[in-house]
Amino acid sequence: MLQITCYTTLAALALTASALPQALDLSKVSVKSISYGGSGCPQGSGVAVAQISESKFLAKLPNVTAVIGPNAAVDDSRKNCQINLNLVYPSNLQYAAVSASYVGSTNLDKGVNGVLSTTYYFSGGMWYDQAVAQEVFTGPVKRDYSVTQEVADAALVWAACGQNAALNINSAVSLTSVSSQATGSLTDAGGFELNLKWKKC
Repeated sequence: MLQITCYTTLAALALTASALPQALDLSKVSVKSISYGGSGCPQGSGVAVAQISESKFLAKLPNVTAVIGPNAAVDDSRKNCQINLNLVYPSNLQYAAVSASYVGSTNLDKGVNGVLSTTYYFSGGMWYDQAVAQEVFTGPVKRDYSVTQEVADAALVWAACGQNAALNINSAVSLTSVSSQATGSLTDAGGFELNLKWKKC
């Protein structure tokens, strides 16, 4: 009876172990290349992406500032920087961008609204297959900010299995106003921290 009980216990333990999620091998994840462009980071402006871990990356940008007011040009009310991040990783894995953390400052008169937004999509994907996260600032306000924009699980956009499609990250600061005399500025101070989520295909 004792021997049967031992075998039963061992079988139950083996079944439990096989049901546990297996750790992903992310040791081969690395940055292959980046490219960038936009009104807030034209070519030659020194954009760089540093890999902190397999799931965390630091994008370094010049300060990107949108301004609005009677003396500002229309194009100054929105500035963006799009980074094309090309990763090397095993073909049996796929990933999605889950969050981006920013620091900056805002100075908005009453009637001025600011939006800090991040749009994610993969090269070669459908135009509508994208995720957007944003932070809204409503004037009057004058302060520094530190925010983390998270993408809901249901809204995540995943890289296609078996393809190393590049991830496009379009970060933007934009301003609108109900008064032609009101002024405002919104700055992304130096880039963002990007977090990814991985899973097996």
